[in-house]
Amino acid sequence: MTPGVHPILTLLWLPLLVGLQSIPGTGALRTLLLLLGVAHILWWRTRSRPQFGTVHGGVEGWLFLALSTWLLIQATLISSSPEASLAQWADEWLKLLLMALIGINIARLHAHTPSWLITALFAGVFLHVISTLGLQLLSWIRGGGLIYGDSLLGNYGYASPFTTATFAWLLADVACRLWHKQRLLPWPTAATVIFLVATLAAEMLLRAKAAQVMIAVLICVVLAIFLLYGKIRQKVILSAFPFLVLAAAIVFYTGSDRWEGASESIRLAWAGPIDKQTLTGSDDPSAKVNRVEQSFYLRMIWARTGLEGVADHPLGLGYGADAFGRYVHERFGISGMVSSHSGWIDFALANGIVGLVLFLAFAAALVRRGWLSFLTGSPAGAALALLVIHFVGRALIDGNLAGSRLTGFALLAGALWAMCAMQKNATRPD
Repeated sequence: MTPGVHPILTLLWLPLLVGLQSIPGTGALRTLLLLLGVAHILWWRTRSRPQFGTVHGGVEGWLFLALSTWLLIQATLISSSPEASLAQWADEWLKLLLMALIGINIARLHAHTPSWLITALFAGVFLHVISTLGLQLLSWIRGGGLIYGDSLLGNYGYASPFTTATFAWLLADVACRLWHKQRLLPWPTAATVIFLVATLAAEMLLRAKAAQVMIAVLICVVLAIFLLYGKIRQKVILSAFPFLVLAAAIVFYTGSDRWEGASESIRLAWAGPIDKQTLTGSDDPSAKVNRVEQSFYLRMIWARTGLEGVADHPLGLGYGADAFGRYVHERFGISGMVSSHSGWIDFALANGIVGLVLFLAFAAALVRRGWLSFLTGSPAGAALALLVIHFVGRALIDGNLAGSRLTGFALLAGALWAMCAMQKNATRPD
């Protein structure tokens, strides 16, 4: 048995390990799948003794080392509660590292047959598109109407980060077919188009504002690349993309009332005082005075509070996704808050401005690695670049920069990065 001939076990466990991230009630199953993945890799190494591909960390490797070192120093020497911060660092950051290592090693196992790995990873994120549309089918069978904001695997907060990642994969496939006439995903172009439509339908049904923004951003990124660097024929084809952006925007806006009153709500939240009822998201009618749209008003209040927290603690409060809650308790005496709904603010509040800068620099290095790899003809490079842009961009307007959603991304990024790094002819970004 060799990794290049029989990667069946990879196709059995890897999509579930990716797809079940952040789904409530699956912690034990995810841990079991994680252990199976480690055992599978070790067994394959000893049984078939494959010739692993060589990877070179480059500038992104050094930045990740600097980031991890800073997080450890900050949690140990700067945090107001070192024991709690170190415990969370060991529980979350080390698991993230383990997930990335699984992705890297499984990519090295499948260095000669990357299509198997690409298929398995894509299946993991596409599982959420299926579960979202499957809920509609189930509702139709039962005689109900459309169900917004939910899927069979959880609500939009759990499903949408993965459906948007699905869109990034598919957009990368389109870019590779147009630019290099190579396929990232192993099926005809018509299948990619169908999957794109299904993904957009799932996002419309989930009604996640952050996802809607990132879909438009991803399309515009690909459009800008082709208009600036593409050939004439490619530019003509890609000139249709603005109409796709416009069509998607119209569908999202008219299909959701969550955008109404957004700008006025943001202005009021930024200019007015921060009161405790608003901060806790109270449903008391007296807390809704002067609000135009509930969601945007609350999000801006939370973001404003978080930014003031970063100003008060520029070196951070200590590692942990609950840093915003700790600051709110410190300042207002209110317990129970979790996130500012911005991963950048949460990360800076926990790990300081230095931590956020190192994280963004590391993300930029990954995008650069993917871009240079794509230019040399690797489809995996396009997927890496667009997935990082999606995840980090979404983290600015959504609280996905922590927990199992981050570990799920780490596995995807680790595998794609290793595929790019193993390219013999790729220009190293260092």
